[in-house]
Amino acid sequence: MLPRQMMPRVLPKNPKEQKQLGLQRVEMLETELYQTTEHREAIAKHWNESQSKLSQIKQEAKEQQRTVKTDFEGAPRRSKNSRRKQDYPSQS
Repeated sequence: MLPRQMMPRVLPKNPKEQKQLGLQRVEMLETELYQTTEHREAIAKHWNESQSKLSQIKQEAKEQQRTVKTDFEGAPRRSKNSRRKQDYPSQS
């Protein structure tokens, strides 16, 4: 089978050659269509997997955000003046 670049621009005069050339062209286009379809399906599958993973990551982030917010709200509060000595790095 001839690649697309090598296909002659002018049809041969012989009807048998024309038919053969046409069949080769049809076969080439069918192969190209099949490959394009496979490629599209692979990309669609990858896209769907990525969307699922993204949704899962977003859900985990929301849960983590809720947990942090709950922990922060439940933490005891100290006034600025009541900081302990251990809160500051040693200067020695």
